Amino acid sequence: MDGRIEQLLQSSPLFKRIPPDDRARLAPLARILEYKKGEHIFSEGSPSDRLYVIAGGRVKVFKSTPAGKDVILEIFGVGDPLGAVAVYEGWPFPASAVAIEDTTCITIERSAFFGLLESSPSLVRGLLIGLTYRLVELTNRLAELTGSRVEPRSPGCS
Repeated sequence: MDGRIEQLLQSSPLFKRIPPDDRARLAPLARILEYKKGEHIFSEGSPSDRLYVIAGGRVKVFKSTPAGKDVILEIFGVGDPLGAVAVYEGWPFPASAVAIEDTTCITIERSAFFGLLESSPSLVRGLLIGLTYRLVELTNRLAELTGSRVEPRSPGCS
């Protein structure tokens, strides 16, 4: 197994809670792609045939207006998946993505990824845990930025 892929999977918020043997099954499917600042990762309307997770750097996701102006939808950083909903649903990418600094992505071909998910419930659980922790982290960051307080829930409340 490629040591760098294993290291990036282990350190990625999305993948690090996957059991080690599932991560070992995922690693041969993963590829590391490097993008220079200004390089396009994918374009609006292109097939969503790969899952992208940022392992280093930052990416601007944007749409271009008919007048040629870019409207930034989001800036993504380490640990963020890119275009995940499109990949999950099999839709074309709804926006374009470009590296705004040198960026490293872990990529996994869509059909191979879903084939592995279908055969590995523990991998699915690990990904769900990773996504849940990421959601909590982003919610806390938003609360800090807005000066809001996130009220903790008592056990048993839904």
